[in-house]
Amino acid sequence: MSSKRTIQEWRHAIDVLNSYAAEFSGMEDKILPLLKYSYDRLKGDQVKSCLLYFALFPEDKIPKEKLIEYWICEGTIDGREGIEKTENKGYDIIGSLVRAYVRMEEFDHNGKGYVRMHDVVREMALWIASDLGKQKEAFIVRAGVGLYEIPKVKNWNVVRRMSLMNNKIVHLAGNPECLKLTTLLLQRANLSNIFGEFFKSMPKLVVLDISGNKYIFELPDEISNLVSLQYLIARVYKT
Repeated sequence: MSSKRTIQEWRHAIDVLNSYAAEFSGMEDKILPLLKYSYDRLKGDQVKSCLLYFALFPEDKIPKEKLIEYWICEGTIDGREGIEKTENKGYDIIGSLVRAYVRMEEFDHNGKGYVRMHDVVREMALWIASDLGKQKEAFIVRAGVGLYEIPKVKNWNVVRRMSLMNNKIVHLAGNPECLKLTTLLLQRANLSNIFGEFFKSMPKLVVLDISGNKYIFELPDEISNLVSLQYLIARVYKT
């Protein structure tokens, strides 16, 4: 929306927003249509996909480097042109999103770049990722909410991405059938026991992050059976 300059551009924006009105109800009448309009105006599906990925994180600072690594491994950014060109593309996408006022950017004293997503924009991204709220279990994000166990899911087969970072889960158990799951983020989840059966039915899992769990002393052999896995972040601590 910030790119609008002329009266004609703003009139066109109003016309488009009016056309959305029939698609929303309740609170969504007032907030989400405006945000979705800005989302729809982003250039290209690639940039839109990158924005939706941010919804997996809480409002903490997210390192740009790590985001780009996730995007490359999931295939959101094509990595075949070489690491330097691919990373440059990632930074360009981040820059375009920052300029669109959908995210906030900051740097630490070492010049390392971070981004944050405003909570309202994050809710919009989750809403879009879940097919405008029709499939809320497609993106399951319960980051930093004090969970002590894996949340109950009615239909694991619709889950495509799950973020349970920054929790108190301790035990990763069960055997969920996650045929569409591509991303599982469990960093700093306080895990100490990971049972191999948990990973038996995840044929499309590409990104698995279990870093920052200082009580993990070994990984189950079943992780080696994740045939689609491209990106594993794990640190096993010595006893």
